[in-house]
Amino acid sequence: MIGWLYVAVGAYWSVTTDLSKTHAGTLSGVMNMGANVGGVISPSLTPWLADHWGWTASLLVAALIALCGGVMWLKIDPTEGLRE
Repeated sequence: MIGWLYVAVGAYWSVTTDLSKTHAGTLSGVMNMGANVGGVISPSLTPWLADHWGWTASLLVAALIALCGGVMWLKIDPTEGLRE
């Protein structure tokens, strides 16, 4: 399953350059920081949710968050760039 994540990683990094050539480093940093914040929170939040509501609910919350992220990526049009 994780292999499919790595298939899309190149697109994440290239979109930051497509959105803004002059701010690609900043955009990449913000994107990377967001991913790392999620990586810090999820190992604590997932078992806590599982303890309170069960593993099914915990994994459904994780799936919902992933689905929301995917929907947000569908809204990005790299040809439009960033608004001034």
